[in-house]
Amino acid sequence: MTDHRWDVISPAPLGPTILDPRAVCNLILDEVEAPIPNLDLQSLLYLAHGLHLRRTGGRPLVYGYFEAWEQGAVHPGIHQDYEVGAGPVLHRALRVDIVTAQAFRLPTIEDRMVLEVVRSIVRSAGRLEGHQLQRLVQVPGGPWQHVVGSSGSVGRFRRKITDALIQERYHHHRLVV
Repeated sequence: MTDHRWDVISPAPLGPTILDPRAVCNLILDEVEAPIPNLDLQSLLYLAHGLHLRRTGGRPLVYGYFEAWEQGAVHPGIHQDYEVGAGPVLHRALRVDIVTAQAFRLPTIEDRMVLEVVRSIVRSAGRLEGHQLQRLVQVPGGPWQHVVGSSGSVGRFRRKITDALIQERYHHHRLVV
């Protein structure tokens, strides 16, 4: 079961194109059709978010933000919701009512553009091994590398990767979608 902190910080109401990142992760997990590690899920979410930014002229796919971590681009809230150590993610995120502590399924995504973006990413990158996804996210000239700099080291601090930077430098990822 997931933490209820999302229900406190999530904007309401959400617009039709800015989604709860947990719902998009659930969709990615359904589309991949096999358990994948948290970091692979993070990479696919990041790539889908970037593709959506590019296709919509800068409208975010999910609320929240990504940070440059040593392992790649990470959405901090999603990292906590799906943290399972080194093993694969075997569960789907839920929404928890902060008053009753009752858990509910997140809404199913029906937006055609979002479905197309997620399916494109899963088709093109969903079968890559973890180290291949990491290299794809950390590609030279890409958003992650731009934030981290030429050293390739994040150091002790995690740095925010802005949506504007993702949109501007996403073309370096060279995905066939």
